[in-house]
Amino acid sequence: MTEVEAWVQSQDEEEATRFSEFVQDFCGVPAHPICDLDHESNVLNKAIALCKTDFIWLLTPDVELLFPETPRIMADWLKEHPEVGVLCPNREGEAPYTGGRWPYNKYLADNTAILYRRSVGARFDPDFIFAGWSDLDFGEEVKWRGYKVQVETRVSVRKKFTAYGSWSSFRSAVNARNRLVLEAKWYWVGRDRWHGVQHYNQDCRVLPDRRIPGMFELSWWSEDRLNAFTKSVDHEHPQIRLRGGDDPGNLNWRLPE
Repeated sequence: MTEVEAWVQSQDEEEATRFSEFVQDFCGVPAHPICDLDHESNVLNKAIALCKTDFIWLLTPDVELLFPETPRIMADWLKEHPEVGVLCPNREGEAPYTGGRWPYNKYLADNTAILYRRSVGARFDPDFIFAGWSDLDFGEEVKWRGYKVQVETRVSVRKKFTAYGSWSSFRSAVNARNRLVLEAKWYWVGRDRWHGVQHYNQDCRVLPDRRIPGMFELSWWSEDRLNAFTKSVDHEHPQIRLRGGDDPGNLNWRLPE
């Protein structure tokens, strides 16, 4: 296929290389490992920049590919539907057509094995540290640029369990911090007026308890303070909260002392 390149992200170069070779043999698309030791947003942006084809297939070695025709089916849909920016396969090994006969509109709840139209121009936001919540943000960015996010029902993959390491108090607090960044960007401030977390925090000087802490600030907090901060944040997807008639989840959030 000339329209698709697969890029396999992993911190294990040997594992990423093996899986890239498997993808090429199984699906018939060029596949490249990318193994930078960096935040996921930066690594994925580098892959998007290095990719030479119209569509990039973002993979990790913990994804089990079930159907060899998966990238072809998804690429054909994107070619036929220029209004679609991101296509996501079902990700729990579902039978074909689970969820409907054709792809349907959704928000990007998970970026497992997504096929992305590079001409959309969206990139993963480096304000999201590690990996948490950057996928939801990326999908909203695609939609903000005028494109649709859809789920492909004709094929699926199976997302295996990923050993992310220790979910320490610090790691959990960083994840909570990313959830606040997501909500501040899209619901408190709005994408049109958003200029990043640092700018947001500068504007919050008159309301210091609405400030979103950074990674280095979190790194010197005590474990009790990290746990209190994590518990102060609602971790549900804001799209689900809004669908139920609630606010995005943290509209009245305040930084605990």
